[in-house]
Amino acid sequence: MGAFSAQTVLFITYTMLGFVAALAALMAVVGIVRYVVRKALGRKEPDPNATTYPTEVPRIA
Repeated sequence: MGAFSAQTVLFITYTMLGFVAALAALMAVVGIVRYVVRKALGRKEPDPNATTYPTEVPRIA
């Protein structure tokens, strides 16, 4: 016999799934709000793949 009853295990499982679903929903809402605010303010996010250093670096002999 296990340390926890099946009812307890189901309660813990459903509670954790609920927290994960709530976190995913919160992340989606924050993403949508950020998108709407960026569009309203007319801002563009910088390209994360763009280099932030000069491409022509002087050679030191």
